Amino acid sequence: TYLAWIDVRELGLAHPAAHFEAHGLGLSDGADFGAPGWLRLNFGCTRTTLAAALARFAAACRAA
Repeated sequence: TYLAWIDVRELGLAHPAAHFEAHGLGLSDGADFGAPGWLRLNFGCTRTTLAAALARFAAACRAA
């Protein structure tokens, strides 16, 4: 598989997908799949791209 479901409920974000989008990540909103507070990450990409995405993800979490 190349999809990861990430539980971001602890961050207390009203609109998690929008928050991460503002930090340069296009993650799927779990609410669209019946799982509010979760995000779906497609990691079917190069290691370089994934490393950049994870760095952005960490920065977005720190900013929450």
